[in-house]
Amino acid sequence: MFSFLLLFIGRQRKEVKMKKILSIIMLCIICSLSLVVMASAAMPENQIEPLYENLSSATLDIGYYDGTTGLVTATATRKAGTTKMVGVVDVYQWINNDWEFVTSFAKESTRNSLVISEEFSAQQGQQYKAIFTISAIDATLTEVDVLECVKTYN
Repeated sequence: MFSFLLLFIGRQRKEVKMKKILSIIMLCIICSLSLVVMASAAMPENQIEPLYENLSSATLDIGYYDGTTGLVTATATRKAGTTKMVGVVDVYQWINNDWEFVTSFAKESTRNSLVISEEFSAQQGQQYKAIFTISAIDATLTEVDVLECVKTYN
C-alpha cells in the first residue's frame, strides 16, 4: 500500500512538472505571437513595399481643378544600375457600372526618375481610375510594378 502511495505521489509530481513546463511553453508562444501582432500593427495601413532590384519607389495620384480638367501624376525612381524606365498611365471613367477607357500617357527615361504629369477631360461627380505600369530595366532584369488610384471628382 505504501509503495502504491509513493507511486501515486510520484506520478502527481511528474504531472505537475509537466503542466508547469507546458504552461511555460504556451506562455512563450503567446508572448511571441503578440510581438508579431504588435510589429505588424506598426506598419501603415494598405502599404506594401516589395524589394526590387531596379525600382526604388513609385507613386500615382489623381487631382482635379477648374471643373473640367483632371490631372494624373505618376513618378518612379530607379536604383543604381538601372539603365531605363518605361511608364504607361491609363485613365478610366466609371460609366454604367464599368470602367471605360479615357486616355493613355507613356514616357521613358534613362535618368534617375520618370515623371508623367498630364491633364485629361474630367467631369465633376464622376469617378476616375488611373493605372500606372512601370518597367525598370537593367542589363539582366526587367521589373514591372503596377499601381492603381481611384478618386471621385467632387
